[in-house]
Amino acid sequence: MTDQIDEVTRARDRRLARRMCLGEEEAIAAFCREYLPKVYRFALARVRVEADADDVVQIVMRNAARRIETYRGEATLLTWL
Repeated sequence: MTDQIDEVTRARDRRLARRMCLGEEEAIAAFCREYLPKVYRFALARVRVEADADDVVQIVMRNAARRIETYRGEATLLTWL
């Protein structure tokens, strides 16, 4: 069952990444809505300072948006991040 869920997520993420590569603003907004809170929680758990977590998230999300074309879809976008 987990493999099926992972494949559904990867397929969704591949579609989202393709749309982002095309410059679709809604895709970029959807990417941020989905992954920014997750990246923030991950960063905050490690750096433990909100301002530092904010900085980490900004860097990660900016780099992800700039390099989304490198996402091959072999893992989920969250894993890629």
